[in-house]
Amino acid sequence: MNDDTNKNIQTQFLSFSCPEEKIAALITEAKIGFDDFFASLKVSLVEFLLSSERELLSGPKYAPRPQWEKWGAQRGSVYVGGERVKVKKPRLRKNGQEVPLSIYKELSERSRFSNALLQKALRGI
Repeated sequence: MNDDTNKNIQTQFLSFSCPEEKIAALITEAKIGFDDFFASLKVSLVEFLLSSERELLSGPKYAPRPQWEKWGAQRGSVYVGGERVKVKKPRLRKNGQEVPLSIYKELSERSRFSNALLQKALRGI
């Protein structure tokens, strides 16, 4: 037997003799994956809420409301669950003037964020 084969056998033996370590490693990997997934979900949810508010105000693409214009998007950040999250903020104009989105305004102030606000926004859609 060469040294590489001997190391492989030892590694396999150790992994079978210490299932707790393998379980701990799997839990750590799952937590990292879950954290990444949850962070992505928060961004997607906020961006969906912002786009929905803009759509409610300006109308859908196929039937826009007069004097309302969708005006692209810009980078921004809001507070979700007590932490700051970077989002793509849709812009909106009415009669040539920028119209702030109320959801963005509420979520961008740390002291004004609450789960009740998020629930209220979700119920409105």
